[in-house]
Amino acid sequence: MANSQNNPVASRNIHCANCLHCKVFLERAERGTKAEHRVRCAAMHWHTSSGKERTFCYHTVLNRRVVACPDYDSMGERDRDEFLKDLRDNLPVERDMVDMGALAVGAHA
Repeated sequence: MANSQNNPVASRNIHCANCLHCKVFLERAERGTKAEHRVRCAAMHWHTSSGKERTFCYHTVLNRRVVACPDYDSMGERDRDEFLKDLRDNLPVERDMVDMGALAVGAHA
């Protein structure tokens, strides 16, 4: 096991947004044609105490940090800070809703 002096990842919190297992998906509303961009952990590390998978609003992905994760697979530590800054600058500031009805109409045009 590497110590924090030799391993830059171990010396700071892990941003889940920089992990290959952090996935963006569209979650459809139970009724209607609306859907929301959300994020999930494909390695199943975000779950409730009852074991149900937990997802989060896309605009809050930078808030997800952990001290350690056995399945963390970095998308790149060399440009990590630049990637996180670009993500912070480009993330929506509130919930990102999509009208699936308009997407379906546009796909057939």
